[in-house]
Amino acid sequence: MFFFFYLNMSSAYRCPENSHYEFCGSACPLTCMGLGAHLNCTLPCVETCACDPGFVLSGSKCVHSAQCGCSYNGRYVPAGEAFWADDACQRLCRCSTEGGSLECQDGGCGAGQHCQVVNGIRGCYHVSQSTCMALGDPHYYTFDGKYFDFQGNCMYQLVGVCVSDPGLVPFDVLVQNDFRGSRAVTFTKLLEIKVYNISIVIDREYSSQW
Repeated sequence: MFFFFYLNMSSAYRCPENSHYEFCGSACPLTCMGLGAHLNCTLPCVETCACDPGFVLSGSKCVHSAQCGCSYNGRYVPAGEAFWADDACQRLCRCSTEGGSLECQDGGCGAGQHCQVVNGIRGCYHVSQSTCMALGDPHYYTFDGKYFDFQGNCMYQLVGVCVSDPGLVPFDVLVQNDFRGSRAVTFTKLLEIKVYNISIVIDREYSSQW
């Protein structure tokens, strides 16, 4: 007696957006960096996720061919990404969000910043740092070491970026206070962090992210 089993290998692959499973796909896929390299590919086919027609590989994502990034000295730069083009952080370049257009301008680090490489990324990093803190019902310690109590019961900005600087990642930390038995005393009911187009909300009952 013989038994035959059929295994759908495509179900084992979870392909990214704008791509599909191929049992015998090209080992030299279309990429933004080398749009014609696949034509001369001599490698055997591989089991892979291939980009859909009209899309090409940009890093680990399949993007529309018109949204490919830029090229700078043989280096591929994804659309929307900015980088320092020199070792002294004097020239900042950015690939347009639509892709294909590289714009550079003279820049430089701001006061209290130093040009250096951190985790493989060259940028302007602050020479010193400070910490702010909120605790209790509620007590605040500011970045410059000041201490005060504040018993307001609305939504307030605890910390955030207040200047437009391409070297800084915009973010906001908001807190909502609520009365604590007495209208003269409040406590922190909710905390919301906004960064990279993500909102993380934490309150006294549950936490969620979307």
